[in-house]
Amino acid sequence: MKEFPEEVKESIDSYLSLLEEYLPNTVSGLWIHGSIALDAYVKDSSDIDFITITSRELTMEDSNVLASIHQELQSQKNKPEWDGVYITLDELKNVNENVDAYTCKSYLFFNDGEMHHDSYFNFNPITWFTLAHKGIAGIGPDPRQVELDDHSDQLVDYVQKNMNSYWKNRVEHYKEMLPHIQNIPTEKIETEIEWTVLGLLRQYYTIKEENIISKLHSGYYGLKHLPVKWHPLIQESINIRSNHGQSLFPSDEERVETLYRFAQFIFTESLTDAPSKST
Repeated sequence: MKEFPEEVKESIDSYLSLLEEYLPNTVSGLWIHGSIALDAYVKDSSDIDFITITSRELTMEDSNVLASIHQELQSQKNKPEWDGVYITLDELKNVNENVDAYTCKSYLFFNDGEMHHDSYFNFNPITWFTLAHKGIAGIGPDPRQVELDDHSDQLVDYVQKNMNSYWKNRVEHYKEMLPHIQNIPTEKIETEIEWTVLGLLRQYYTIKEENIISKLHSGYYGLKHLPVKWHPLIQESINIRSNHGQSLFPSDEERVETLYRFAQFIFTESLTDAPSKST
């Protein structure tokens, strides 16, 4: 089994122990994806992205128990945060085979510190591809050995649609920030820089390489493949992600202006006819 970072291992051990105590014989598997599976876990920054395989369909009473379990985990240590869904293996396979047919179905999932019962946003080609090629079993069957479609044929289309909707809308708000930049905490600005630069670079990488990469490694990819004029902003985002280094910019205003121009550059490069490596 892959060796987890120490704080991740401690959190997983506590989680499994609490599950066994309060919901015995209910969990048959724990799958880890996201940055941990991509060998890019960053202490105090990365989440534990998970899919917990249950032996039966869970109830709202179970949801209350799970909320208490996650609350207990957070009281033990605030980081790393957990983010994932609870589902039976048969149901997961059904979703994997026909995602569109299950988009309106509700599942129990934990996100942003709370339990939810709703349609689950993370059943997408990124998740399937990561599980099929890099997924890790905390317990139970290895996701790489389970017959799952990696949805590799949908990766580029999914990423381009996401870029054209979520990211374009988000970036437009940055123009509105500029007149009020002096009133915006530096911490919030740095969060936006890291999230946007590395998030867009992850998608740029997927479009160009038809593969998946972590946020941090997407920054290194950008330094290697993008024009040097963008390197200070990319390095800035890497420094923020890694929790070290002084800002490379003289002001927050210049950082946000550069961020906006960088995003427009990535949109232009990514939303034109992307060359396909498979053709």
